[in-house]
Amino acid sequence: MAIFTKILSSNDIGRRLTIPGDCAAQFPPFNKDQQIEFNVEDESGHRWIFRACQSATNSGIFIISGWPQFARHKNLEVGDTIHFQKLDHSSRAHHYRIGVTKKLVIQSISRS
Repeated sequence: MAIFTKILSSNDIGRRLTIPGDCAAQFPPFNKDQQIEFNVEDESGHRWIFRACQSATNSGIFIISGWPQFARHKNLEVGDTIHFQKLDHSSRAHHYRIGVTKKLVIQSISRS
């Protein structure tokens, strides 16, 4: 089940991934420190551990740990798109999957 799709901004690449607040119900409950840790599998089967925190106003979730390493590993750039899914396989240790679509760059060819 798709949770969200997002075109990445410079803040998403450089600092933390911001997830819309209306997606919070798709994640495990936050602890008293307003943080959670969860496992994510990418499209190649590599497993990542992400840590997220919830804003004080519950307006959003921020993935703060694990995300920068993922972004560097995938060479993410502003304009790339991520697809975040919740897997329905209760027997799997990893309940989330993340996919990346690189932005399409079209270059014109000048004819001399």
